[in-house]
Amino acid sequence: MKDSLYLLVAVKETSKDITYSGVILVGIGAAGSVMFAGVVLYTLWKEMMSSQGTTAIYNKTSTRLMNDSRVKDMLGTPIVAHGELSSRGRRRHISRSTYEKDGAKYLRMVYYLKGSHGKATVQLEMKQVSVLFPSLWGH
Repeated sequence: MKDSLYLLVAVKETSKDITYSGVILVGIGAAGSVMFAGVVLYTLWKEMMSSQGTTAIYNKTSTRLMNDSRVKDMLGTPIVAHGELSSRGRRRHISRSTYEKDGAKYLRMVYYLKGSHGKATVQLEMKQVSVLFPSLWGH
C-alpha cells in the first residue's frame, strides 16, 4: 500500500513538473514571437516612415527634382521617377549601397527620371552626419 501511495505521489509531482515546463516553454515562445515582431516593425518603420530612411530620401529627392523648372524643361512633363527594371518588368528597385571613405560612411543611390522629351539617371551621394544616429544622412 505504501508503494502504491508513493507511486501516486511521484506521478502527481512529475505531471506537475511537466505542466510547469510546458508553461515556461510557451512563455519563452511568446516572448520570442513578440521580440521578432518588434524587430520587423522597427525595421519597416525605419525604412518606410523615418525621414532619414532610404525610401524617404528617394521620395524627397525625386519630388524635388520633378518640381525643378530646369528638369521640367530638359525632360518635359509629366516626369516619372523609377528604379531599376526587374525580371518581372517592374521598376521598383532603387539601387543603393553604403561605403566608407576616410573614416566616414556614405550612402549612394541610383534611380531614373523619365519625361515626355527624354530620360535621366540620378546619382545621389550622401554622407553620414552622426555616429550616434547612424541613419542620419546629410549633403
